Amino acid sequence: MSNKFSIVTNYLVSIFEANSLVNTISLRDDDVIDVEKENVYPLVSMRLIESPAPQRNLREYTYLFEVLNQRDFQGKATPSKLLTDENYIDNIGVCDSIANDFLMEVLKTHNDFNINVSDDSISTFEPIRKDERNCLDGIRFEATFYINQNAI
Repeated sequence: MSNKFSIVTNYLVSIFEANSLVNTISLRDDDVIDVEKENVYPLVSMRLIESPAPQRNLREYTYLFEVLNQRDFQGKATPSKLLTDENYIDNIGVCDSIANDFLMEVLKTHNDFNINVSDDSISTFEPIRKDERNCLDGIRFEATFYINQNAI
């Protein structure tokens, strides 16, 4: 029997790798995302949240995705109340685009392993603002993917 988790994870990574906006993909087993000096933004972090016991010949995997970009700061005070002196709006826009493109690709594309996303499992896109990890902005969401237990 093949490793279903590995098949699903590699498939999801391949979709992010095909996106020209994504520069770094991180798969970690803890909450630490941005510890590598080599990270180039935008960064996508994937983390397995749960994998319940198989049901109806299916394996399900729920992932937490965080799509992050680093905030730029001007070293001077500005009177803007619209955050035009920082790239917050751009960061959220780019990260939202990466997340949306990823989910649209999964929803519309057939793949050789018949991996699908549960439509009702996709959480809302939660904004991340000035996260404590290197002042990162972005989008966080969860989704559950399933694959047939006996798939090739």
